[in-house]
Amino acid sequence: MSPTLAVENLEHAGQIRLLSILKHETLDVRARAEIAFALMQFYHNNHDDVAALSFGELSIALFERCDIKDEVSSVPRYPVIADVQMPDRIHEGVVRARLLSWRLLPRE
Repeated sequence: MSPTLAVENLEHAGQIRLLSILKHETLDVRARAEIAFALMQFYHNNHDDVAALSFGELSIALFERCDIKDEVSSVPRYPVIADVQMPDRIHEGVVRARLLSWRLLPRE
């Protein structure tokens, strides 16, 4: 069975819980990057693009610190975080592409 970060859903209590988990420096960078991605997706889905961009930028910065070199290492550790389905592959390029597709980042 695949691991899942168990948070009821991303309503108010879930948001606060994920935010508190994200702030734990002892949690490894990869897990924090995936949580930031889930928060980015949640806020975009709820029409808060300012928060979505903020968490997207955090996710990119965290993924850049990870050692993701191939397809195997880009598989998300948590296929679902709260109610957010993670993509089949996750790394900073995926996060950046998602933000670009939402027109939250300028095209380079």
